[in-house]
Amino acid sequence: MEDQLRKVLSEIEARAVSSQRELTSVKQALVQKQRIAKTIQLTLAEIDSLPKDTPLYQGVGKMFMLADETTLQSRLKEEKKSTEDEAKALEKKHEYLLKTYENARQHIQAAMQRQAT
Repeated sequence: MEDQLRKVLSEIEARAVSSQRELTSVKQALVQKQRIAKTIQLTLAEIDSLPKDTPLYQGVGKMFMLADETTLQSRLKEEKKSTEDEAKALEKKHEYLLKTYENARQHIQAAMQRQAT
């Protein structure tokens, strides 16, 4: 009986550690996506503040190409929407992993209390 309890506890602990590791990774990815979205928003605001006849350039690999303002803005808006969607998905994954981690921790505590009794 005690061997089974140890086995279950080790499995739950492994799940908790895995969830915590993934949680850290997801947090970092979420911060990165939020930073990218903010950068795009600032770029769009800067483009809007420029005079209409200002030439705009778009980075392509190691070079820059002249870009049409509407094309550049639409590409940036699409990229921003995509980044925000990815951030929302990461937030959902973060919530799921947090619940998984909390559940595993509660199971460990409950098993320890049962073993102490």
